[in-house]
Amino acid sequence: MYARTWLSATVFLRLFLRISHVFDQIRWKMVAEQDWGLPWGVALLAGGAGAYFSLSIEPSIYIISALAFIAFVSVCVLAWSVYVRRGFWMGCAIASLAFLAGFTCAQQSAVSVSAPVLMREVPPVILEGAIVRIEPLPVGSRILLEDVIITGFKPEHTPNRVRLVMRRGFHALPGQRIRLRAGLLPPSPPSAPGSYDFQRIAWFEKIGAVGYGVSTPEFIGEDQSDSVWAFTEAMRQRIGQRLRAGIPGDGGAVAAALVTGERQAISSATIDAYRDAGLSHLLAISGLNIGIYAGIVFVVVRGGLAMVPAVALRWDIKKLAAVLALLATTVYLLISGSGIPAVRSWIMSGVVLCAIVLDRKALSFRVLAVAALLILLFRPESILGPSFQMSFAAVLALISGYMILQPRLTDWRAQSGGPVSAAWRSGAVYVFGIVSSTLLATVATAPYAIYHFHRLPLYGLLANLVAVPVTAIWIMPWLVLALVLMPFDMEALALMPLAWGVALVRELAILISALPHASLHTPPMTSAALVAATLSGFWLCVWQGAWRWWGVPVLLISLVSPWIWRDIPQLVISGDAKVIAVSDGEGLILLPGRSGRFTRSTWLERWGQSSERWDRWSIGEGPWRCDPYGCLYYHGGYRLALAYREEAILEDCSQVDVIVTPLKVSSKSPLRSRCKANRFIDGWDLERKGTHVFYFDDTGIQVRTIVDDQGQRLWSHSQRPLSQAKEDETEGSMPRVDVF
Repeated sequence: MYARTWLSATVFLRLFLRISHVFDQIRWKMVAEQDWGLPWGVALLAGGAGAYFSLSIEPSIYIISALAFIAFVSVCVLAWSVYVRRGFWMGCAIASLAFLAGFTCAQQSAVSVSAPVLMREVPPVILEGAIVRIEPLPVGSRILLEDVIITGFKPEHTPNRVRLVMRRGFHALPGQRIRLRAGLLPPSPPSAPGSYDFQRIAWFEKIGAVGYGVSTPEFIGEDQSDSVWAFTEAMRQRIGQRLRAGIPGDGGAVAAALVTGERQAISSATIDAYRDAGLSHLLAISGLNIGIYAGIVFVVVRGGLAMVPAVALRWDIKKLAAVLALLATTVYLLISGSGIPAVRSWIMSGVVLCAIVLDRKALSFRVLAVAALLILLFRPESILGPSFQMSFAAVLALISGYMILQPRLTDWRAQSGGPVSAAWRSGAVYVFGIVSSTLLATVATAPYAIYHFHRLPLYGLLANLVAVPVTAIWIMPWLVLALVLMPFDMEALALMPLAWGVALVRELAILISALPHASLHTPPMTSAALVAATLSGFWLCVWQGAWRWWGVPVLLISLVSPWIWRDIPQLVISGDAKVIAVSDGEGLILLPGRSGRFTRSTWLERWGQSSERWDRWSIGEGPWRCDPYGCLYYHGGYRLALAYREEAILEDCSQVDVIVTPLKVSSKSPLRSRCKANRFIDGWDLERKGTHVFYFDDTGIQVRTIVDDQGQRLWSHSQRPLSQAKEDETEGSMPRVDVF
């Protein structure tokens, strides 16, 4: 007995020593690294925010109390570790506090924006409100109203903000107060479990209703158009109007998007062409735009001041140019709408320009971490959006690649033997820089493109080789000149060459997107795979030692996981039972129909289908069979019936495993009590839970709904399903995402 105990103790001691040795190696590796503390701290902060949003219910008082206790213990451990100089425990305490800080910021942000939300569709009513924002659309415009008053609504039930689609010919300025008649609807739920959640987006923007104007607006009340924010919004509107008027067609809309960030006026065909060609980032107000803008202002101001000897000899014109460039980029940020990538780029540019003023060196990883920290503290919900994820992933990869390649490329270029060799090597380095940066950004953003958009552009490298230099060298300088000349009504001098560059990039996007297999449609990626890809990519970029390459296998597995673990359901039925998709073993096939255009396009994108492949099936053939009374679906020995009439319910209930009907059946109805099906889903269930997704496997029939996926969160609420035509009218499509 003693021998056995001694043997167990020996094994335990050896295991403990081995684990301690591993931790010691990791600790010394971390000590050898530089500038990793702040990036990993921000990553833990982001992890805490993500943990809050991943919950299926709001945290209870017990969970909050437990987190507060953990925070108290962490503070005590931190104080003790500082006193006794124990770095390991200090790091653990700081990591815990960073995670809890992210969780707390996310929760407080969600609670702080609480506002009334419309729960039911409302027929046209009289409402009034102050215009906050006006966004041009290909047909008409979209406005955002605040301080809303709705006839017949109590103040405590009136949404703070309402977004309306207006007909063509609407003209107004931000800050003006209007009264009109409009139909209102609640913010729409996702079209499928895991898809774009407009309810959450609307919650954080305090949008409690969406709708459409049905009458000519009447201008009333006090005009607030002279306030600072109204002046900024009005300036955005005027700049966009003049650019669209000066350059006809989509060219003007693209030029306006590069300044104001408003891409709603760009046609869907052009947006799709840019996306499939891998050029979507050129339409975003991001690092490319703000960086070039800051560089142009800095160089022009410094060069201009250098031509004035009295100023150049008395003042440090480099610092003056940096200050003016910072002011100019701040104005650009306000005009652009302050999107997440623009804010990130502005913060990083601001830190670099401030470093010039202070004669300090800006460390890239720290600058990026500071930008992420500020955004997460003030807008933690942005961590869920593709703009935040793709922007920071791309820049992180570019910084890491630059730190690896820059010394080698500099040494190689310095070895030139003459002017011809120097010119050739400089050109080669420039081309290699575009190729390598495009590859790095493509790989870094690939997991998020798969997760959010379910497609990957395959010819992005080819398109960016031409489009990026044209944008940087031709489009942006002429655009800056147009803005400078605009107050003098002379912008036409710059708009013509600007239009040439925009047209060239647009035609390139159309050409590349028309190539065979230009865009690869992908199956859905799970949230776990996205988190694994994020952590492995972060590990690969932040660490500088050999152990950074440990992240490569995890990243590769995450990228191919959608094809290995395919999440393709057998059957999908919308909340109104008007849109249905069936699996044929290879993918989903949408049943023909005209209703639910937005839902159809969302399903096609989510499950990786490029077209509605119904040509191989017909009514009455295959596992999906229909008649005027309903449809039957067979798969793997299971049977599901979609019944449109009571007679079909009575006939099918004894023969199928699941019965689905858009009819609203009372809990006391004989239709329900006599039904022998294992599961009965009626119109009440469809209305309350939204789209139903069915999986048939060896364990039975699994059902996922939108309500199951959303959980009981502040922004999720039961509501009647929206009319699909009105949903198409008010929501349009998923928002165009700013990248890089």
